[in-house]
Amino acid sequence: MMLSSERSRWTLELAEESQNEIEVPNVDYSISSSFEQTDESDSSEMSEIDGRRIYCSGRDLHTINSDVFAYPDISYLELSPTREASLDFKLNELPRSIGRLAELRFLILDTNALRKLPNELCQLRELLVLVLSNNNLDALPDTIGYMEQLESIHLANNRLRKLPESFFHLKNLTFLDLSSNKLGQLSDSISELTELRSLLLFDNRLRRLPDSIGMLKCLTTLWLGRNRLRTIPRTLTTLRQLDWRKNYLSTILDENPLINPPLSVCRLGFAAIDKWHQQNVNVGLLNLDDVNNSNDDLHSKVDRTSSRFN
Repeated sequence: MMLSSERSRWTLELAEESQNEIEVPNVDYSISSSFEQTDESDSSEMSEIDGRRIYCSGRDLHTINSDVFAYPDISYLELSPTREASLDFKLNELPRSIGRLAELRFLILDTNALRKLPNELCQLRELLVLVLSNNNLDALPDTIGYMEQLESIHLANNRLRKLPESFFHLKNLTFLDLSSNKLGQLSDSISELTELRSLLLFDNRLRRLPDSIGMLKCLTTLWLGRNRLRTIPRTLTTLRQLDWRKNYLSTILDENPLINPPLSVCRLGFAAIDKWHQQNVNVGLLNLDDVNNSNDDLHSKVDRTSSRFN
């Protein structure tokens, strides 16, 4: 079945139903969606998803056809520019009727001009993957915690300053990308997301991390670079699945004014961090927010301390 408009194309494809459970595809959405539009002769892409799939870009993003929300069994919906030529046409508002798509599993909304999300979005209780990277969001709905099946959320390159408390009710999250936002702090409740494997906080305004981050025992990727961190909690040394030495992409700390411990020590791994803390117990008592980056004497002391581990 096909829905068409004069200037751009919608495709509505019906895949064969399968007895297997739907699996999250192994695709990196952290920057933007990479799927191409398909035609009737090409139905192999995303074939692992059961049910109906809709792709929309171009001028249709300005005036979404209400027919999109007339199929409650849609499982995959992509409303984002997929090609450079489509970047002039972006979605400015997500219709409240999105809440009708009760069977939706994958919602791709990246690279639009969304400033807010309707509360009706949180009625999508079966959603597994939500992609909202590259928008203008400064807040998330307070009821986002109702979307309890979510496993992967992509929020990079928005304007988020904080997360609603209900966000930490998303117990099934394994992937969370909050890179390039304006987060000034991370809630202690981050410890509730115990299934997280990847936590990307690169390029924010974080000054400290809660000790509770040490409860995320499943973490294999933690990006903290380009923040304002002067200290990292010692509890991070309990996250033994992180690789601080051989796999640089597992933990990124660059472009932070770290002094407790200094970056040169962190890069040597857990044992070096523990040893540094044992030998510098008084440093943890400093009010590091009051320490000036340009304090040459302090940086000199840090450099001498870190040289012990080289």
